[in-house]
Amino acid sequence: MAPKRKGKGQAAAAQAPCAFEDAQAEHAKVLSKWHHNFQSVKRIFDANNQHPVLAWPGWFDTNNDYSITSHPNPPLSDVKAGKQAKEHEKFGYPNGVLVNFLFKSTMGASNELAPYLAFKGILEMNSYIDIIAVDQDLSFQEFVKPFNEDFEGLLEEHKNGGVNPGKALAKPSPIKCLQDYSRDGSVQRFIDQVVTLCTKPTFIPVLNKHIASGGLDSRAPRQIAPKAFVLAHTVQILLSAPMTWDYTREYFRDRTIYPHRFPTPPEVGGGTNTCVADLFSMEDLYRAICMFYQLISRRIGRTA
Repeated sequence: MAPKRKGKGQAAAAQAPCAFEDAQAEHAKVLSKWHHNFQSVKRIFDANNQHPVLAWPGWFDTNNDYSITSHPNPPLSDVKAGKQAKEHEKFGYPNGVLVNFLFKSTMGASNELAPYLAFKGILEMNSYIDIIAVDQDLSFQEFVKPFNEDFEGLLEEHKNGGVNPGKALAKPSPIKCLQDYSRDGSVQRFIDQVVTLCTKPTFIPVLNKHIASGGLDSRAPRQIAPKAFVLAHTVQILLSAPMTWDYTREYFRDRTIYPHRFPTPPEVGGGTNTCVADLFSMEDLYRAICMFYQLISRRIGRTA
């Protein structure tokens, strides 16, 4: 007697586990590539660094000293010091930023960036940025509610053939963001308000209308404000970034809850005047901008 042929239901049932495993593997692949959006890589794994598909990057365990490390500059002759001063002037940094290097939005200049951010080395910096750099909390608070509503309206317009918000969001260089805060009173007031009111990491989709100074402002009101967008999330790194990783920790600005990385101690070097909302130096704002861009570069796989 010939064996009974499997029905469609039986065939589907037999294939289901394989399909599930394929879907799980694909999901894990996406998580691995994008580092779980802008959350810690550790969020992909459990408390024991285990995952059903992914292997834990072992170098995280051997390069996890995130202590503030000072890297003294070598002594310079008067001639070389004069040349560096002229070069620094050409960069166009605002007062209070003393670093003698110009970082780009693509980052990757790890040899200069790691000591500037006061990390022991490049791998420690990247490990910190992958694991600890502040998670963006998507449970929006009352402060950002109107920004979200405007942003959702912009997305709805795009669905109906309007402006593409993605194309409107250019990627300004770190120094352009810094200069915008220093030179544009409307941007500075908005960012200082974020510093004053933001108690925990929060996504803030900033449009030009939120920073416009009035009727004479030439900025298109319904477009995303790229530099202010970067700054609004950069200052949250200043407010909340910790010194160490804790799987159960929620990030807050309250410095009594856990040790914070900013402000940077004076012995590291750089400007120290607290001119950002009377809390942080312009140098630390630039450090945080660079850290934010390095975070983006890590997420899109442009760095090791």
